[in-house]
Amino acid sequence: MMKLTSTNPSRNYEVLGEVTTTTPAEVAAAVAKARAAQPAWQILGVQGRVAALDKLTSIFERRRDELAGMASREMGIPIRDSDLDITFGMDYWTWYLANAEEHLRPIVTYKDEVEIAEVHLEPCGVAASIVPWNFPFSNFIWGVGQSLIAGNTVVFKCSEETPLFGKLLDECFREAMVPSGVFIQLYGSGDVGAELLKQPVDLITFTGSSATGKAIYKTAAEKMIPVLMEL
Repeated sequence: MMKLTSTNPSRNYEVLGEVTTTTPAEVAAAVAKARAAQPAWQILGVQGRVAALDKLTSIFERRRDELAGMASREMGIPIRDSDLDITFGMDYWTWYLANAEEHLRPIVTYKDEVEIAEVHLEPCGVAASIVPWNFPFSNFIWGVGQSLIAGNTVVFKCSEETPLFGKLLDECFREAMVPSGVFIQLYGSGDVGAELLKQPVDLITFTGSSATGKAIYKTAAEKMIPVLMEL
């Protein structure tokens, strides 16, 4: 059983703690679990999903100092900067929840006396989300929040530089009692992310290097699935 060690780069890489690295078998099991949970999550509808996820809002706010403090230590930045990351991410999170119904409702593209044409927006299925170490809360919100609200389930790999922050996010989801399998956290380096992308996922979101992005783009093309990247 391999361990991933978290350190504080601003204090000569003082050890903060460790988490257990996700194995390839666990990655496959996580995607399968997310796949099984997705239909029920979709059936909830936008209002049901927003209600379930809105429970996280008060939890994020209540644990704000804890989240900002951990991000500060793992990133090695001043607390004012990590607290700003929480503020920035929460602004997006609350906007997504408040405006989801308006932006996800059916779109009428044609209508006359005898017929009507509508576009119904539906989730892709299981989303794989991989984010970097910087701005760990905002990157999480951007990579995960929209997908969950839209009806995707998400298998999420936080950066190997901020695993304890990722663990706090996982605790928040458990505290909010978001249905099992809707959000699943993975821990590890790039090899864990690569293993995730080998799985039968339906959408990839990634923030990171252009070199890695090119490789992910090829993977997405082979799978014929959408990919959203910030490189």
